[in-house]
Formats: sequence, C-alpha cells, structure tokens
Amino acid sequence: MALNISFIDNYSLTNEIIRTNNPTDEAVERAAMNNPDMKKLIFCLHGLALGALPLLVFEFAYRLVVGTSFSVEFAGTDHAWARPDLGEAHWMVLQTLQWVSKLAWLVAFLQIEAVARLLSAGEYFSQRVVARFRRLSHALLGFAVLETLEHPAIAVYLVFADALPALPEMSVFDIVRIHIFLFTALFFVFTRIAEIGLSLKADADLTI
Repeated sequence: MALNISFIDNYSLTNEIIRTNNPTDEAVERAAMNNPDMKKLIFCLHGLALGALPLLVFEFAYRLVVGTSFSVEFAGTDHAWARPDLGEAHWMVLQTLQWVSKLAWLVAFLQIEAVARLLSAGEYFSQRVVARFRRLSHALLGFAVLETLEHPAIAVYLVFADALPALPEMSVFDIVRIHIFLFTALFFVFTRIAEIGLSLKADADLTI
C-alpha cells in the first residue's frame, strides 16, 4: 500500500506540473523530493562526501606516522629518501608540504555534503545552493594553486635540508597544473550560469 501511495503522490505531482504553464517552486521541489532516482542520487552524494573526508584524514595520518620513505618527481625523474636519512623534523615538514593541497579537497567535500543536505531538505533552486557551489569553485581554485606551488616548495626545502645539492630543473608544465585550472574555470562558469538562471527566475516570478 505504501508503494501505491507513493506512486499516486508522484503521479499527482507530475500532473500538477504538466497542467500549469507556470508550476510553483513547491510543486517542482515536492516532485523531485518524491522521485526515487533523485533520492538515490542524493544518498550517493552524501555517502561519497562523508566517506571521502575520513579517508583523506586517515591517509595523511598513516603516511605521517607509519610512512618509511618520501618520494617526489622532478622533470620526470623520481627522487626518494628514507625517513631516517631525512630526520624526523624534515620528514614532518615534507609530508605536510606534499599534503597541504589536500586541505582544499576537504573544504570541497564539505561543500558537496552541504549541497546534499540542502537537496535532501527539498531546496533545489535557491541562493544557498548556488552559494555552496561558489565555495566549491573557490576550493577547487585553492587546490589548483596549492598543487602548483607544491613542487617548487618541496624542492626549495630539500635544498635547505641538504637533501638536494641544488634546485632541480622544472619546466612550467612540471609546475602548473593546467588541467586542474581548466576544470576549475569550467566550474566557475557553471556556477555563474546557475546564479544568472536563479536571478532570471526571480525576475520572472516578480513579473508574474
């Protein structure tokens, strides 16, 4: 009986949207909330965001506590040092430099989880959702910048720690993560489209 009621509710909500030339936001959001596919997607979004957070923290903690070697690639050449050879203090600094960019991912996953919570509450077309996407775009930009600075910072510190005799040769393509910047730019464009669409929708509602 519960399945039949759910089917009838979805059917009536869909008819409500189809019958009217200007369906209300509440009708659209209610239809989306009762859509089983939407519920599954929101559940997956929750799971991915909440699952990624502890995995990132655990991986960093594991490398910091249990790791036995530090490796980095410069200009296509791998370099590796054993933990005792670097010393504990240098080891901690180098691991932190290598993983500081992942903090931006933590922020990004927190924004994704916040979006999932808003969607679960039936909030699909709102400034709060767009604001979360904007923060997600900024987190991706931060990740791109930190990834770009990571190798030069590690190289400078390795020279400071006498682990390298001189700064290794690095081309622009070795340093700048162009693909990450392109992906971030696309996400900023997507967020801006959502902002403009929300603004146009608000203007249309006021006109009507």
